[in-house]
Parts: sequence; C-alpha cells; structure tokens
Amino acid sequence: MGEALSTFTKCDKDLARRLSESMRLNNSNPHDFYGFHFNNDGQLVDERGQAFNFSEQKEIRGANFYPKLCEKIMNFVQESLVTSLSLEKIAIPVDAKENEPQSFIFASRNALTTTDKLLILIHGSGNVVAGIWSRKVIMTDNLYKGSQITYVDKAISEGYEVVILNTNVNSKVVHCETWEGDVPIRGSESPKEHAVHVWDNFICQSKAQHIAVVSHSYGGVVTTHLACERRESFLSRVFAVVFTDSVHQLDPKRMPKDVFRFFCDNARNWVSSNLPLDTCIEKGKRPPLSDPRKISAGDPRHEWTTHAAYNSVFAFLREEYEKKISRARAASATGDRKNIS
Repeated sequence: MGEALSTFTKCDKDLARRLSESMRLNNSNPHDFYGFHFNNDGQLVDERGQAFNFSEQKEIRGANFYPKLCEKIMNFVQESLVTSLSLEKIAIPVDAKENEPQSFIFASRNALTTTDKLLILIHGSGNVVAGIWSRKVIMTDNLYKGSQITYVDKAISEGYEVVILNTNVNSKVVHCETWEGDVPIRGSESPKEHAVHVWDNFICQSKAQHIAVVSHSYGGVVTTHLACERRESFLSRVFAVVFTDSVHQLDPKRMPKDVFRFFCDNARNWVSSNLPLDTCIEKGKRPPLSDPRKISAGDPRHEWTTHAAYNSVFAFLREEYEKKISRARAASATGDRKNIS
C-alpha cells in the first residue's frame, strides 16, 4: 500500500483491497471523474498516476469544475455503500405523498431487527452528504480517509448494524408550470429536525439495545439536540457518543441535568491538535461535571480528525460497550440474589 494508507491497520488495508476489487478502481474502471480515477490505494489520480491538485485544476478548468467533481464523487461513494457494503438506501419521509420532496438515509439490512449493537454516523455541516466526512480529504488525500466507508466496514466487522444520517439535504428544487423553487423536505427541514425524524421513525423503532453515535463537527450539535429532544429513549439506549472536533456546547443551565451528566460520563471529543493521538487536552484537574473529555486526534486539521482518531474511536466504543454489559450482568446478578433471598 502507498503512503496514504500508512496509518491503516491490516483490517483497513484489507478493506482497501476488497473495495478496489469490488469497485474495480483502476485505470480502466467505468467511474471516470473528468479524467481522474481512484487507484487501488484510494487516491484520486490522473491517467499518469499524478495526484489530484485542486489549485492546478482550478486554474486549468475554472471554479465550476470543483462542485461538478464533488457531486460525481459523492454519488460514487453513496453507490459504493450499497454495492460494496450492502447498505440500503431508504427514502424519507416514509409516508411521502406522490411527488412530495424526499431525502434518504442509509442503513444496514438488519438495523431495525438487531437486538444488539447499532452505530449511528452523523457528518458535519456544509455541502457534505451521507457517506462523506470531508470532500477535501477524499480528493486531496484518500477515499477511505474522507468517506464513511471505513467506519461502516469496521463497525460491521465488530458486530454493529449501521445507520447513516443525511442531515444537510433539507429541500428539493420543484419545477411547476407556473413556479420553480426550493421546497422543504418534511421532517428534514433542518439538520436537527432530520435527526429527530430518523430517530422517531427508524432508530427508536429498532430493537437494538446498545446504540452508539459518532458525529463530526456540527454533527455534535445535532447529537446533543437529539439527546435533549428525545431524552428518555436516548439515555436508555445510547451507551456512548464519539465527537470528532465537534462544535457543540453543553450548558447545564439550558439542558436536562441527566443529559448533561450522560455526555460528561459517556462521551469523548477527539479534537484537532498537534499533540500525539489520545493526549488529554485539558490542563489541571477536570471538574466532576464538565464538557466531554477533549482528547487529541493527533492531527491539527479539522477535516482529518475523524479518520486520524479512527482506531481510538473503536477502542473507546469497545470499552464503553463492555462497561454497559458488565453493569447489566452485575444488576442481573443482584436481582437474582434478591429473588433467592
């Protein structure tokens, strides 16, 4: 593997190899991106193998080239979630009327039926969509670092079902004979409303007993809002939350105390930093009730934090899951002894 995958584990390299085979990422593959393609290491290169250079291409092709390329790549990533990782694309709202604007989410096939673990992925704000952490990282560095493909594959390998939110698709352009304009998508009028809609209609309807959330940047704001809006079900079923360079703010005076305490005890925020990965950012003794512990993602660049902290994120989720299972076993044993006595 090339240098771009040097931080990947063997599992990640196997993923790159498998996806390269299933998506046929080579010079003759049908997924041509205006003269560029993804090589076997997930790097966007031209026919000579030269890496994509944004400044150079902008000068050659003009400013309009970038959004066109982005759209084509985002469609490719979403197609790959279905064809290579067997996720399902689910239209929302589920009860949409004929010709009503719709959005969609992605979910693994057993997301609603599993009784064990479910992982929710929430991207940040801006022009990213479901399946994407950062368009810039995909194009200038690596497909596997900038998309959610790696997280989905890892989650499935660790026994999770997966749901991917699509918080930034809030309206659709509607063309009529006498009018044309943006029409809000019911239930997804905003990123926050989208999360609540998906929670009510999918996640809350699932049988999963152990739910975890990974949210990047503004996705952290969406997550904390969801916890406050659906406090009872969120606190009873979510065992861990991972933020990556989240921009959320927790105020104990403006949110339920038990929600605030939950994030203090069960969440971590891997933030952009030059410090080594997993170095605690806070100085001095941490107050008993404060914002989730901030930990270095090992990279000072905001867009790279989710991938940079990848291995630590899943280690944290494993640890929190085991804690919850241990507590449940202890409670069950205590109950059994009480029943016997």
